[in-house]
Amino acid sequence: MKLRLAIRLLLPVAGVGAALTAWAQQPSAATLETCAALNSPTERLACYDRLTGRGAAPAAPVASATSPPPVVPAAAAATQAPPVIVGPAAKPPPPAPTRAAAPPEAFGLYNAEHPDSLVLQKSLTAKVSDVVTRRDGHQLVVLEGNQLWELDGADYLLAKGNSVTIHRAALGSFIMKTPTGQNFHAKRWR
Repeated sequence: MKLRLAIRLLLPVAGVGAALTAWAQQPSAATLETCAALNSPTERLACYDRLTGRGAAPAAPVASATSPPPVVPAAAAATQAPPVIVGPAAKPPPPAPTRAAAPPEAFGLYNAEHPDSLVLQKSLTAKVSDVVTRRDGHQLVVLEGNQLWELDGADYLLAKGNSVTIHRAALGSFIMKTPTGQNFHAKRWR
């Protein structure tokens, strides 16, 4: 007797009382099968919501004049529930855009290379137009096409007319390989 009294007092406090009440009011298997037989996901969800007492069904879109009349399965008509009006069929997602190659003038410029529609080049080979060595020992290399690259060191044999290759490296960095076979980290200025 005391155990039953304790359970009656503890169930509402712990929130289990509501669960037991809902369990006692479970819909019959026949009504669940009726909801499961519905083809439209919206209608099926509305049917389950009505059975569980979750409130009003979500507002359905209003059918337009060009949409066909909704099809109500015989199983749904038997439940005496109002039919859910379904609008026109959803459009399929647009195809993924194709990516065009980035122009050589954009090589190394982050903002010019990163629109979604561009395919990035893996390397660039160009001729040197000018080389300037700064006081800190870094070189500024001007390539044909007016690209300006700063190297993290200096190759004193690099001269105007030489051909260099710039490759993409990790984390968005670039490596310039000079004709002497040296590799330098490079950063494009313009």
